[in-house]
Amino acid sequence: PYKSFDGALAAVRVWSCALSHDTVASHFDGTARLYPPLTDEEKEVAENERVERVKDAVAMSYSPDHLLHEFHASWPDQVSLRAAPRSVDAWMRLDRDAHGGVVCSSAPASGALSVQVRKESGRPRLTWYMRDPADDDSDGSSQHPGRPMFDLTLSRDVRREEWVHVAFVYREESDSVSGYVNGHLAGEARRLRKTGSEPPQAAAGPIFYAQDGTEVDVDGARWFDGELSFVRLWASELHPDAIVEHAAGNTVRGAVAMSSDDVAMARDQNVLRRERLE
Repeated sequence: PYKSFDGALAAVRVWSCALSHDTVASHFDGTARLYPPLTDEEKEVAENERVERVKDAVAMSYSPDHLLHEFHASWPDQVSLRAAPRSVDAWMRLDRDAHGGVVCSSAPASGALSVQVRKESGRPRLTWYMRDPADDDSDGSSQHPGRPMFDLTLSRDVRREEWVHVAFVYREESDSVSGYVNGHLAGEARRLRKTGSEPPQAAAGPIFYAQDGTEVDVDGARWFDGELSFVRLWASELHPDAIVEHAAGNTVRGAVAMSSDDVAMARDQNVLRRERLE
């Protein structure tokens, strides 16, 4: 937010000459022919621009550096993140017979982050494990996620046959995780006991899209049965107002509105996952 102007601006002009004292005075009182008083329409435009700047600043999405990675119609896919994410958001849809499953996960690596939709309840869940160097192999990898630091299951489920926006955010100030469904707060969780006090670190292994890092088993427990789109991992803590805008696909520069093409791609990707399972 400190990198943007929080206020209304209008008629910001750069001159190639030195303005005299009398000229500056006439600009101020609106008597100069080249610089008349602001009209009501210009004032309204300036205020609307201010609102948009505030949204962008709150969203912390004015810099592409905040977006660590975006999974979108790219299954199977995986990525090694350059930093630990602070926020995860995604669009998802479950048919009547879909069971959900893993949205993204770096399990079983040490320090794993796992986002899933629970099969029995249809509720989104985030589990974040403590990074323990003792669990790492000589090459820095691991086959053990460590002890859970945060474990949050949201109070709202993913409604069937609807596209739903889900977000999880780590809040460093309160050392807690918050979860949102369609922009509404749906749960908070404090750090579990005896898991240190350091902010979450990047996992020892890559994070996988629509499955975890183990082989898909016969009942599909370790992959996602449903449709996914724009699964994004952020280096910043998304503000609650920004999450509302993201869920609505509004004008924040990080927001995404689902298009008919996105829906078709997500459906095709789920068909591929079902075929692989079979």
